[in-house]
Amino acid sequence: MRKVQDRNQAKALTKAASARTTRWGALGILGLITTFALASLVRADGHEKTISSHGYSFYGDLTYPEDFTHFNYVNPNAPKGGEISLGTVGTFDSMHPYTRKGRAGALSSSIYESLLGEGVNGTSVPADVYGESYCLLCERIEYDEGKNWVIFYMRPEARFSDGSPVTAHDIAFSHNLLLDEGLKSYADAVRKRIPKVEVLDDHTIKFYFTEGISRRSLIDQVGYVPAWSKKWYEETGASLDESRLEISPGSGPYMVDSVDVNRRIVYKRNPDYWAADLPFNVGRNNFDSIRIEYFGDAEAAFQAFLAG
Repeated sequence: MRKVQDRNQAKALTKAASARTTRWGALGILGLITTFALASLVRADGHEKTISSHGYSFYGDLTYPEDFTHFNYVNPNAPKGGEISLGTVGTFDSMHPYTRKGRAGALSSSIYESLLGEGVNGTSVPADVYGESYCLLCERIEYDEGKNWVIFYMRPEARFSDGSPVTAHDIAFSHNLLLDEGLKSYADAVRKRIPKVEVLDDHTIKFYFTEGISRRSLIDQVGYVPAWSKKWYEETGASLDESRLEISPGSGPYMVDSVDVNRRIVYKRNPDYWAADLPFNVGRNNFDSIRIEYFGDAEAAFQAFLAG
């Protein structure tokens, strides 16, 4: 059971990196050669070119321009309301998805956002492109052509569900909390690749990358770290590596409404969600609530489905 929990946490913590490791062989080799070539390019004045963008793609240009209004596959006028009910088999005793202890409830990681946006349970957003990430908690990123560092410029309007601001201090805290209290194998790997994080001001954070290693999945690695409230952890004295039903507030479109252990979880759409009108979210997050029903086995779940 412990090994299963370890694998679950590793999957939750490194979803950005792991989702991008499966590549076509030739394309992957070409990408690495291109990256190392770029790392050696400097301008005539001896300084590397700095790239500023509203997102990031390891393989080149972004599909959606900076002034995009919504993703092509969504209905920007989609009606809001209603409930979707989903079934799952098994049990849960925690709403904290980033600990090795206990079994986390379904979709419990979905209430947290990151600098680069993604969908429920780590699904790719936007869904109609490959290997591209767009700013969510940040409004733009900046990095040198050799990808030795990256700076995220965060949105000052970003808020947790309790109304407190999401700042660069929260991002640095979350990054370091994973290293100090998270899965050891994850922490050891990340420390070798990302030796330093620096808060430049309340809404600006910089990550430094180790020299002489592949640049693949470095910017998106730090861009997908979940943002937790530093204030909440300090006030409650909570630990990352513990099973608990009371969890830190998230900044996402949904928040926990009710929990009936081993039976049901209900998430409700946050009426004060700070990013509801961002192009990233237009036409998305349309249900008022998401209900997760737990069943003892697949047959019981199927019969419940037939019964409506």
